[in-house]
Amino acid sequence: MTYKVFISSRNNDTLKFDTDPKSNLTALRLYLKEELEKEFFFGKDFLEISINEKFATDATNDSYNQCLKEIEEADHTIVLLSGSAGWAPPAVDIGICHAEMARAIELSQKQLSILNLKDFINYTDPDTKQKKRDENFEKYVMERNRFNHDFKLKGDWTEGNFKVQLLANIKDIIRKSIEKRIEFAGIAYRANGGGQKMLEWKAMSYEVRNREIIKMLKPMVDHDYTDIITTVMAVPDSMSTPEALSFAGRVFLTDQETIQKGSFSTLTKGPLHFVGVYGSVTESQVRKLLGNPDIVAMKDDFGIYVWERTLNIQMVFLSKCATPEATKTQYNLFTIWMQANGMKDLIVARTEARHLILRALVEAGVLLSK
Repeated sequence: MTYKVFISSRNNDTLKFDTDPKSNLTALRLYLKEELEKEFFFGKDFLEISINEKFATDATNDSYNQCLKEIEEADHTIVLLSGSAGWAPPAVDIGICHAEMARAIELSQKQLSILNLKDFINYTDPDTKQKKRDENFEKYVMERNRFNHDFKLKGDWTEGNFKVQLLANIKDIIRKSIEKRIEFAGIAYRANGGGQKMLEWKAMSYEVRNREIIKMLKPMVDHDYTDIITTVMAVPDSMSTPEALSFAGRVFLTDQETIQKGSFSTLTKGPLHFVGVYGSVTESQVRKLLGNPDIVAMKDDFGIYVWERTLNIQMVFLSKCATPEATKTQYNLFTIWMQANGMKDLIVARTEARHLILRALVEAGVLLSK
């Protein structure tokens, strides 16, 4: 077994507490690689540490792309943050450190850890282009609030003490990452294995499968969103199957009618739409469904969260709802993702904005009908 970890950082930034010009982030990454690869599992080495010194030696377009490829092949990415977005090819306005972090997040937010080393790194004033890249990077990092493993150095600022503490911190991150992988692998195995329930759902017609997914999903949504108008739908196959996609359709087009129905008419937030997808779902598919490519689509293990900025349409696509257990798991993964990334308040605020827009449209329709 090999567990590949990519360590991302700038190269030439030096450590504040060490006057030796050779004591920079490149030397630090080489030290971390050497020490981490000494770790054994059942008597065998299992950690592969990827750093750009081992596969790229220059600042070229090929090197930039190779770094992103390494991210895609890694099981976990650890960013040593110095405050710089990193270098970029002339025609690119996103630094390599920014691009590496973004690629890791695209794959899975749980596949990324950030160690904030700004207080311990010498970073000289950048030129105008680099400063702009750094500002964009800082904004990107803070929006995602990913400092879940914010490294705080205690004690004396000495080279040995710093390295030992940093190494111990990274070992802990890797251990927790592996534990989470095992945990989610167990969930996936139980939810999507060839058990009786999966075989039962596989044998169902679209109509029956559609009802079963909604039956599992709706009670959880109703319990968690008592003061928000919600709709629950299903796609009883992959989103790429037109016949299955028709079960959900473009439900947001009837939101004006939805907010006036029954008990919904007393609520002032929403609708927020949940779609349980039996198979897979991609960003391009949800963009096509909404009929607008300029949307925010955030992908993670649960599926995809979609927000249309202008009209504040929000949809949550839960993928791989192939059994009752899988449907519950995907919904729980969305809840965890929403809370971990500070999205809950934003989602609620957007439901309020959506309702105000719809209410204005309803009132305008009443005026025009007179």
